[in-house]
Amino acid sequence: DILDIRKYQEVYEYGIVRNELRNQQIAEIVRDFYKQKKTVLIFVTHLEQGDLIAKEIEKVVGIKVPFVQGNMPQEERTIIKTKLISKKIKVVIATTSWTEGVDIPSLCVVIMAGAGKSELQTLQRLGRGLRRTKDKDEVIIIDFLDLTHTYLIRQTGERLSTYSDHDWL
Repeated sequence: DILDIRKYQEVYEYGIVRNELRNQQIAEIVRDFYKQKKTVLIFVTHLEQGDLIAKEIEKVVGIKVPFVQGNMPQEERTIIKTKLISKKIKVVIATTSWTEGVDIPSLCVVIMAGAGKSELQTLQRLGRGLRRTKDKDEVIIIDFLDLTHTYLIRQTGERLSTYSDHDWL
């Protein structure tokens, strides 16, 4: 039982990374926005979570999703970014390698799959989609109320506080 786990890394692994219900919900959310032709960026913190979500999306939506990670060549990341901006790709999963310095003005939806509590990291991730364009004046932020363990409840509270401080709730 997750409530019996005391080490944060294990709580995160079972409550976030390997949480089948949560990953399935992410895939279903992606499916709904994909049908609406909206661009979606899913942020993860752990490579395993990105792989699991990619597999779940392939099963639920029927598409292969690029997974941008730090060990990927810069040229490949740039190609994926260009395709996402031009909407040739609708869905991308990314690690912290896309947290800073990546501007995607056409982005419609940001899914905060990786949880966490850092205000700076939350703001940087959301900043990928907050740019207004002539075709877009809002971004949809999807986050989760992670209530399976005290550690995750606290992190959810920190993120909600960040959203509230910026009038995003």
